[in-house]
Amino acid sequence: MIVSRFHAMIGALSLEKPTVVLGWSHKYLEVMADFGLEDCVFDYANLRVEDFYTRVAAVIGSSGSLSDKIASALPNVRKRASLQIDAIATLISAAD
Repeated sequence: MIVSRFHAMIGALSLEKPTVVLGWSHKYLEVMADFGLEDCVFDYANLRVEDFYTRVAAVIGSSGSLSDKIASALPNVRKRASLQIDAIATLISAAD
C-alpha cells in the first residue's frame, strides 16, 4: 500500500499489508517505527522521487517478509492501543 493519510496507514497495517507512507507529520514515523518500518516513511516536503521509487520497489520485492514483520509486531501494538481504551473506560466508570 502507498498511503498519505494516517487512518489509511493504520488500516493497511491492521491488515498486515506492507505500507509506504508519504506524510507530513511525526506521527507517521512514530507508528511505523512500532513495526520497524521507519525506512518506509517519506516527508512530502523533503521527498526525493528516486528514493521513493526505490523504496516502493523494495517493498514490493519483499512483501511477504514485510507482512510477517507487521504480523509479528501487531499484537503488541494492539495491546498498547487497548490500554488507552481501558483507561478511558475506567475514567468513565468512575464518573458514574
